[in-house]
Amino acid sequence: DTEGNTIAQDVTDTKVSDTGTAYDTTDNKPAKITAEDGTVYYILPQDEVQAGSAPETGKVEEGTTEVTYKKKKAGDVVIKYVDVNGVELQAPVADTTDGKPGSDYNTAEGTEKPTTLTTADGKVYALVPAGDYPVGTVTADNNLASGATPTGTVEAGVTKEVTYIYEEVLSDVIVEYYDT
Repeated sequence: DTEGNTIAQDVTDTKVSDTGTAYDTTDNKPAKITAEDGTVYYILPQDEVQAGSAPETGKVEEGTTEVTYKKKKAGDVVIKYVDVNGVELQAPVADTTDGKPGSDYNTAEGTEKPTTLTTADGKVYALVPAGDYPVGTVTADNNLASGATPTGTVEAGVTKEVTYIYEEVLSDVIVEYYDT
């Protein structure tokens, strides 16, 4: 990984060969690796080969030539739905799981940002406008300003949390009386 820890078993690319024979390790460079502990890593173009490593293509030299690829941990994006007091209205939803660092995410597409929510007890909640609430400051995108933005890029080894804020929709019951 980017900290120098081994995340997968070494692979022999070219078995015992004559010096001067061409080698190319790119066929042993998967874009994604899942480590034994379940952590997902991605190789990124700007920093594929670790500094001090042999190049990924070249000629076999006497001894062992080691090519070391660096990979970055995947990132996650989670969407939370809470009321103006910070009470969770429904279970969080995963927008991006084990996402490639630098890839885009959007938590406002499809059904991920409903304008209203109905809780298990039948109460209806609607997105709040920008402003200050007991839970914190809400942006024009209806999300908690202290959290992640609704759109952005996945970060290596980070779980970004986008929190949409809702307020209970209250209604009146009016009783009317008429004479005969």
